Amino acid sequence: FPVTITSPTAIAGTSTSTTNLSKLAIGALETYKHPSGILEINVPKGWQIDDKSQAGELLITWNEPAGRSTLSTNIFVPPSEIPEERLPDLFTAIVKGMYGNRDEFVVQSPIVESTGTIVIVWTASINVDGQKTKFIANSRFKRSNNKFSILTFGAIELSFNDLKDTFFGIANNQIVDGNVAIPENIKP
Repeated sequence: FPVTITSPTAIAGTSTSTTNLSKLAIGALETYKHPSGILEINVPKGWQIDDKSQAGELLITWNEPAGRSTLSTNIFVPPSEIPEERLPDLFTAIVKGMYGNRDEFVVQSPIVESTGTIVIVWTASINVDGQKTKFIANSRFKRSNNKFSILTFGAIELSFNDLKDTFFGIANNQIVDGNVAIPENIKP
């Protein structure tokens, strides 16, 4: 069945900064609360927000200013009810559709956690300040009532292992209120 997902357009690697591929550290976090109440998430302070939301779909990305790391959340209602056993394959197709056009894209098999969250690790090549580097990302899929939420976080390979605990903390504390409707009058 067709599922239309808007791809985050500004996932890392689009920087015009003079920062090279040095290691990245995440400092303080600040809480982002969507005006509708559907989403609450801690995000790195000072990261640039890119809201590509549209009617019926929330798609908000935060990018590290030098383009070395990104955090993105996508919340939408699927066009029909999906059986649990089909979710890993569906999520793999969604991740490929969102990020598969990136250079040297490789997606690993989905892992279903005991909580029901489906996790996919993927890699691609990006350019940061004209330097090609490997980008590692983790996309996490969760169902909240009739809504699907996807949280993706990633960073250049040099920094991913240093940042993953912070990213996992962000993922574990993200709140998606499945009882709140996705706004239909979104104006990014």
